[in-house]
Amino acid sequence: MGVWNGFFKKGSDTQIYRSPRKRIELGVDVRKIVGKGPLDNGFDYSLTFPAGIQNVPYVVYENQEWMPLERNSEIGYISQENMTKKGVILDKDEGLGDTNWDPHNMGPLLVNKAVDYIAKADTNKPFFMYYCSLAVHLPHTPTKRLNGEKIADQTPSKHLDMVKELDVQMAMLVAALKKKGVYDNTIILFTSDNGGLLKRKSIQSGHKSNDIYKGGKNQAYEGGHRVPFIAWWPEKIKKKSKSKTPILTIDILATLAAITSQEIEEGQANDSANLLPIFTGENKSKKVHPYLVTQSGTGKEAIIIKDGWKLIIAFDKKDKTNSTRTPVALFNLNNNVTENEKQNLIHKPEFASKIKSLFTTYNMYRDSGEKTKI
Repeated sequence: MGVWNGFFKKGSDTQIYRSPRKRIELGVDVRKIVGKGPLDNGFDYSLTFPAGIQNVPYVVYENQEWMPLERNSEIGYISQENMTKKGVILDKDEGLGDTNWDPHNMGPLLVNKAVDYIAKADTNKPFFMYYCSLAVHLPHTPTKRLNGEKIADQTPSKHLDMVKELDVQMAMLVAALKKKGVYDNTIILFTSDNGGLLKRKSIQSGHKSNDIYKGGKNQAYEGGHRVPFIAWWPEKIKKKSKSKTPILTIDILATLAAITSQEIEEGQANDSANLLPIFTGENKSKKVHPYLVTQSGTGKEAIIIKDGWKLIIAFDKKDKTNSTRTPVALFNLNNNVTENEKQNLIHKPEFASKIKSLFTTYNMYRDSGEKTKI
């Protein structure tokens, strides 16, 4: 349930179209997902927002078919002029969408469909739900009320209103699991795909999305990719237990495979590590990755972190193969991350061996497909 980047028909039935990010397309049939959708990948039900609330097509799909938002809905042109009337500033492009599109209503739609799914679930067998909330992405469009609670205009900013909306959504899902009688034996994993937004007018409230960390979304600094990761499983995980073990969100795959006693195919999810021993307390300090490799969002920079040392590697923006690599920053994240990430050590001779070691490790990983899990 949630965001998915998919394929639609363009022109004849034999042409497949994937939405670009640099031009407006109107000659596309967006009434149906025609390939590689959730149902094609093992889900038995899906409610899909192909680009969340932030981009075209502004359409909701139920089981890969367009779900009209109102009886009089049509596929039309969603313009900034029309959205302004609804108090919405489009985050990205104008383009095709449901003529009754209003992002203020999408969060409630998604969570109520999820609650309904839980209510109808067969308790005789386990079910998996991928709930991809539309909060707190731009445009910041909190709903007026949700589950009997006021949401909009209840905090210092629209951004924090959406944080409150997300809190209410989670409470609704928990309540639905309890009502169904499966809450105590349900594992809930709560996390984010990247760090929060940097300062902008829509967030000015004193709130720091990235806490003590430098930078934010799409940046190579810790604020760009450090996010909360909360695992809740009443029958298995001890309350308030913590672990400082560095992990990746892709570890969720191997963890769920372990919980459900499923084998991962050879050569698949090579970097995904099983976190179950950490969750259950068997080994809270277990190291699951010898080093972490990630990237700075859509930027042309890679990051490798090993034993608290972080190297940022830049690519030539004209090099589509990313074969041109240059170390541009070295940080010691041990002890005081906030202060230490302000001190770029890349040009200090005494750290030349550390830079060489990290750079060599990254190149070996990138070029050989070496696993990053132990």
